This record gives sequence, C-alpha cells and structure tokens, in this order.
Amino acid sequence: MTNKSQINKGFSLVELLIYMGLMSIFSMVLLDIFTTTLNQKLASESTSALSYDSRYILSKLSYDINNSDTITSPLLGVTSSALQFTASGSANTYSLINGNLDKTSGGVSMNLNGTDTGIDAITFKNLGVAGGKPTIQIVYTIRSKILVSGGTQVQTIHTTVGTR
Repeated sequence: MTNKSQINKGFSLVELLIYMGLMSIFSMVLLDIFTTTLNQKLASESTSALSYDSRYILSKLSYDINNSDTITSPLLGVTSSALQFTASGSANTYSLINGNLDKTSGGVSMNLNGTDTGIDAITFKNLGVAGGKPTIQIVYTIRSKILVSGGTQVQTIHTTVGTR
C-alpha cells in the first residue's frame, strides 16, 4: 500500500515552466543592468581620456611656446600643420604623425597623446606683428578611441599662446 504523500513528490510541468519564466525575466533584468553599467563605465573612461589628453597637450604647447626663444615656423600670418621653434638653443618641432601629436626635441621624438586618443587635425597660425613677439593660434581636434554606444567622443580646442 502506497501513501498519498509519497506519490506527490517532485515538480509538475506547470511549476517548472513558471520557475523557468521567472528566472529568464530575472536574468534579462540583470543583463540590462550589467550592460547599462558597462556603457556608463566606457563613456566615463572616454571622457576622462579625452579631457586628460587635451589638457596635457594644451599645457605642454603653452609652456613650450611661452619659453621659446624664436618661432621659425609658421611664418607671420601663415597657417601650418607643424610648429617649429628654438628653446634654450635646441630645435623643437610639433607635428601630426599617424594620428598622434609628436614632439621632436634634440632628435628625440615622443607622442603627446595617450593610446586612448588620437589627433584628427592640428593647425598653428602665427598672429604676431612684424617686429613684435610671436603669438600662435592653435586649433586641434582630439578624438577618443574608446567606442561608446553613441560612437566616439570628439573635442576641438581653440587657443592662442604668446611668447614672453
């Protein structure tokens, strides 16, 4: 003789389907939260890299132009994609090479932007007056290489720096 409590042990098909439905809804909510968090992290990293590199490049250019002895290129009133100057007897050049802003000083080259950003374009224009101190207008566009759901972030910087 079997007992009724022994026969009803286990799960019915309906209970199993309800459990699987609830677990799939719960999993979808967790996946959505994870995806949103990851996108916010990437957007934050992109903004941070863009901001850091644009400030660093701007401060490096300002410092070097302020402390230069002579500006050899661009000439007065001319716009150029390279900046050449002499500081403390050493020739220096800023130029765009393969999407990186490159500074060459005394034959040694270094990239000024990080690996997470690239420079799309840069121009230097000598706005100074004849016989006066050079004033250089700098315009550059920096792009983040970190892909965010909306694409990449781009920032254009316009500034003017004079020599001392």
